Amino acid sequence: MENKDNYFTQLKDELIDYGKTRVDLAKITTYEKTARITAYIFAFLLCCFLLFLALIMLSFTAAHYFSAITGSIIYGFAIVAFIDCCLLLLFWIFRKTLIEKPVTNAVIKLLFENETDEQDTQS
Repeated sequence: MENKDNYFTQLKDELIDYGKTRVDLAKITTYEKTARITAYIFAFLLCCFLLFLALIMLSFTAAHYFSAITGSIIYGFAIVAFIDCCLLLLFWIFRKTLIEKPVTNAVIKLLFENETDEQDTQS
């Protein structure tokens, strides 16, 4: 009888340890996914910022070019402002296909990347 009590006590302790290990694994997996998503978002925002800076520099260059062609600084900058507004309008119209869907798909891919790897190894 004592052997059965010892067995069940040991089994209970192992089940408790197993539960704690599973919780720790879930925490680590969550931290990893959060870190990946944060890194992806940071890289995306950095690329957007650099692209914005490049667009500003190109806009100034184009404004000075159009100023030289038209002979008026005001007309040169007005032409570039019009072009930039048109680009902004096009970007706003196509924002879902250009930004929202690709970013959403990339985040979903990052979230479920490890789960598909685990399913492949278990099969």
